[in-house]
Amino acid sequence: EALEAYTLEVHPAATIFPMIAGEEFDALVTSIGKEGLEQDIVLAPDGRLLDGRNRLLACVISGVEPRFVRLAPEYTDPIAFVVRMNLRRRQLTSGQLAHIALRVESAYAAEAKARQREGGRQYGERHPKQEVVELVPQPLIEVEKTRDKLASDLGTNSRYVSEAKKIAAADPELSAKVV
Repeated sequence: EALEAYTLEVHPAATIFPMIAGEEFDALVTSIGKEGLEQDIVLAPDGRLLDGRNRLLACVISGVEPRFVRLAPEYTDPIAFVVRMNLRRRQLTSGQLAHIALRVESAYAAEAKARQREGGRQYGERHPKQEVVELVPQPLIEVEKTRDKLASDLGTNSRYVSEAKKIAAADPELSAKVV
């Protein structure tokens, strides 16, 4: 019930990495209870919770008042921010990183789709009577290059990302458990 005092909408990028649990979470609660909150909880420019879901919950449980900081409005890549911050703090296996790479890829795809919808809506408002010419879609980045970049950015092997993709397609629940 104390968490209800902090009803913040969570930015989709914040969910790329899972919440911590068990002994790791208990250690965070204990640490915050004894030492206080060492790192502020980060809000996106629009006020949504971007980084610090675990810290916020640990503050509530330990009775420590959380501190928030908001990213500057010109910050344009919340996904990269979340990945960078979590890679610094978490100890993850190459297999976990490969499955997280799939989540990162999915987050970027969803973000691109939203931008396309918004661009189409704005274009339609400015040019309602013009005929729309259908173009043959061309991929901006080849799939293999995307896989290699994700693997490199997350510090894992591109083959692991390929295998993670196969596992996720065959058994999404197993992929979530790996993460």
